[in-house]
Amino acid sequence: MISWKYDGVTSDFPCLIFDAWTGEHLTLDPAKPSITRTEEVICFTPKEIQLNLSDGIEIIDSCVPSSLRGWLGKHLRLITNNSTIVLPSTNKNISHLVTWQFFLDKKPILTGIKLKGKNNTYLGTPTLWYPPVNEKTNLKISIHNLSSRQIIQINNQELQTSYKWQAIQLNQWITQPCSYELRFYTQQQ
Repeated sequence: MISWKYDGVTSDFPCLIFDAWTGEHLTLDPAKPSITRTEEVICFTPKEIQLNLSDGIEIIDSCVPSSLRGWLGKHLRLITNNSTIVLPSTNKNISHLVTWQFFLDKKPILTGIKLKGKNNTYLGTPTLWYPPVNEKTNLKISIHNLSSRQIIQINNQELQTSYKWQAIQLNQWITQPCSYELRFYTQQQ
């Protein structure tokens, strides 16, 4: 008989957290659990455990399936500078406070379904996500079709003051499969 143990998953700290973008397991110190390197995570816990999320955490998907029997995942996004997750243990007598703070500079990102192993090859039109802005901002975007050398210019996409990431759908300008380059710059109002 072969037995194994995975450090970090105990009845007092029944939680597995993964970076939602990379799939990397985020090891948390049960004595002082903290998430710092990502703005989106998938948090797996036993189904009977109810996470208590502070303001500043958005639930993207509350039913992410798990290969662990009796466990369920939640896809979470940090929408403020910092927040907390209260994780009760399975014996209900102990709770852990998981702090969540994102330290990296917030930069716009593209999201969409990518070809495996290809960093910038999307199977469909990606979405541009712009980080939170403290004041109204004009975003000028130009999309360059690298095959036909055509430039599609979109003037003044107005971004409202928001503590949330804002999505800019590109499928109204990118209508066919091709190689594109996206350029943008901002001007605060």
